[in-house]
Amino acid sequence: MKRLFCIISIISFFMLFSISCQRNANQDLMERLEKAQSYNSEAVDLYKSDSLEQSLYKFIDALSLIETLPEDMTEEEKHLASKVYNNINHIFISVYDYHFDALSAKRALHYQKIANEIDSIIFPSVCLAMASTFTSETEADSVMLYLKMAEPYLDTINDIGRYIMAQHLLSTVYYNQGKFDSCFQVCRNMIAFKCRRGLEAKRDSMTLGIQMFHSPYMLQSKPYLLKVLEYETRYDIIGSIMLLLEKIYEYENNQDSVNFCRKYYGASIESKIKRDDNKDDLTKIYEIYAEKRDAKINELRELKKTKKKISLILIAIVISAMVSLFIFRRNRIKYNKQSEHLNSIIADSEFKHSLVDGKIKKMNVELRKKEEIIKAKELELDEMKQRMVRMEITPDIEAYYKSDICHKIINRKANDFSALSNEDFALLIQAADKHLNNITTRLKEKYPKINKDDMYYICLILLNVDPYKLQYLLDRNPKTVWYRLNKIKSKMDLETGDDIMVFLMKNFIN
Repeated sequence: MKRLFCIISIISFFMLFSISCQRNANQDLMERLEKAQSYNSEAVDLYKSDSLEQSLYKFIDALSLIETLPEDMTEEEKHLASKVYNNINHIFISVYDYHFDALSAKRALHYQKIANEIDSIIFPSVCLAMASTFTSETEADSVMLYLKMAEPYLDTINDIGRYIMAQHLLSTVYYNQGKFDSCFQVCRNMIAFKCRRGLEAKRDSMTLGIQMFHSPYMLQSKPYLLKVLEYETRYDIIGSIMLLLEKIYEYENNQDSVNFCRKYYGASIESKIKRDDNKDDLTKIYEIYAEKRDAKINELRELKKTKKKISLILIAIVISAMVSLFIFRRNRIKYNKQSEHLNSIIADSEFKHSLVDGKIKKMNVELRKKEEIIKAKELELDEMKQRMVRMEITPDIEAYYKSDICHKIINRKANDFSALSNEDFALLIQAADKHLNNITTRLKEKYPKINKDDMYYICLILLNVDPYKLQYLLDRNPKTVWYRLNKIKSKMDLETGDDIMVFLMKNFIN
């Protein structure tokens, strides 16, 4: 009894300690999140003042506070991380480093994908950033894919900047495809769009001029290229535009204008060298952080695996100890009852002594046998405890992941947004029942309201498919997916904030 009380006391202590640690962790999380948000705001201000290196350092300070294992990050941290990486993307765009531009854009999109809900403000910016990383003619499909993903979240009234960016990307696609008339029409429409709203359109005119120069309409690009002198202050950009104008003036045999254009070469080269040096510094800063970030996440991943293994071993030991104690107490009670019965027989009568004596001997033999059985059971329990300490737990769900249909779904290409067929869903249900002990039947028995379509969602959730990817696999819009997931939770008597995957793993898999 004392041993059992000690075990319960130890477990209670650890539960209270865990609750206390959790409370402190939540408070620390809020403080880190507020500080990271403050760093992000400071970095944005520095970026606007063209202090790119200082701005990047501040963005990294923000990420250092919130970036950890994805499953341990809150929704607020995921969305903030996505926003920060999108801001870093703007820095590398400004120095024309397309490699790190793509890396930061992919990282921003990654945090949108793993979040439970898409941020309607950040998501379109991230999609447009991803679209801008594809520059060749062969990548036009990728650009259009991300433009299509961003389109539902773009509002021409309240989000003019992102809408205009999407149109510029569309014009680039047409340009790379050699559809010059479509390209120029989109650009002219955007210039007119901005002018109607009293917005500056000189930069857009210059962009149109660059596209026209590298097309059969080269000579018609001159009035648009000349807009560079009206707004641009960066000598490297001015110099590159003057190089194009020089070629036009040479074609027109206008030597004075050729000489005028050449005056900008020196300042342009110096500006470009300075910009390139700045780019090298920025890339080194980002590379150092990315290396530290990946090492930190890998270390946390290994630490989490170790803690999980230790927890499982401790649970096994506690269960084994409680079972041993129960068996010992049960056999001790039997032994005491048999001893009392034996003593009553002995005290019954003197004249039955010989008979009783024989019975006593027989019962002593039986008691010794039972004691031997108890000792053997205790040895078996000790061996069980040792095996549980050494064993590697292999959940049945691994076999499910390795099935043909699951392997097909898990290893789909990132840009594959096609829906699963009815045959695919049938194979998915079969794989789940085969490897997960008829899980669909068990779920239906316990929760009769769950229907066939719900089972498709559940089987995909067991593959750890995020809600963002669910909408394409199931050919549903995001709102329908979120509604159905909440409906499934309701049918299984779960709270809105509960995780379906975690619930299934605890109650139906292991």
